[in-house]
Amino acid sequence: MRIGQVFLRGARLALASAAVLALVSCGARGAALGTTSSPCFQAVPTAATSIGHRGKLVGVRLVTPTGRMLQRVPQLSGLGPEKVCLVVFSGRFGPTNVAAPLDAHTGTYVIVVVPPNGLRVVTSIVVDKLPLAFSHPHSL
Repeated sequence: MRIGQVFLRGARLALASAAVLALVSCGARGAALGTTSSPCFQAVPTAATSIGHRGKLVGVRLVTPTGRMLQRVPQLSGLGPEKVCLVVFSGRFGPTNVAAPLDAHTGTYVIVVVPPNGLRVVTSIVVDKLPLAFSHPHSL
């Protein structure tokens, strides 16, 4: 083999390695952005329908309503230990424009509680301030 061919082969290998590394690092970055909530994306259409497709989607979280989670969102206390999806929308909400309202509060956010299978709305919690983080800052 000539030196030029060896150099070209090495350059191709380095380029392929860099491409694989870039793809793997993108996947790892996505894991830090809340993809543990991915089972809940089946719940988003049900939640959106329950509020008449009004408002803006803020975020989605998969939670177990026990322990610390109940301290932060006490409204989940009657649900038992099964995991649920919390789908949050921003806008103006009240008991007349959400499905299965927990109470008569009005506010700027609605937390729609849906099982991960997305088949039904368990309850809707209207609040003015979110008790949990539902979005991630994005950087380029």
